Amino acid sequence: MSVTILVASGDSKRLRRLTSLVESEGAKSVAADSASEALRLFHLRSPDLTVLYVDPEDDISLELCRDMRTLRAAKKRAILVVATKESRRQAFEAGCDAFVPRQTDTAPLDHALRRFLMDAQRKAKAVA
Repeated sequence: MSVTILVASGDSKRLRRLTSLVESEGAKSVAADSASEALRLFHLRSPDLTVLYVDPEDDISLELCRDMRTLRAAKKRAILVVATKESRRQAFEAGCDAFVPRQTDTAPLDHALRRFLMDAQRKAKAVA
């Protein structure tokens, strides 16, 4: 089973690191460096998971999560938001399924991605 994960971040270094992590775990990554590109790819690819790395320095924001949730396809798709701890409540109000606080230690995000992939693989085996 091939899982597709859309990763959106305005920081090209972070975007490369996250797509590398996704691919090292055996999933297909789709990268977006802007909100408009993320929304376009969300429409085209219908990813199993979307990771939004929210940063006030770029246009990846909680509004993007809210916009994605208005789409019919989003009802069955998971959205993980990475943002400041103070944004947790607003992220869930915007419609995210999971939240990881933004920090220099990437272990929590790595763990969340691996857990999602394990769950997706388990579900695929149960269906097969």
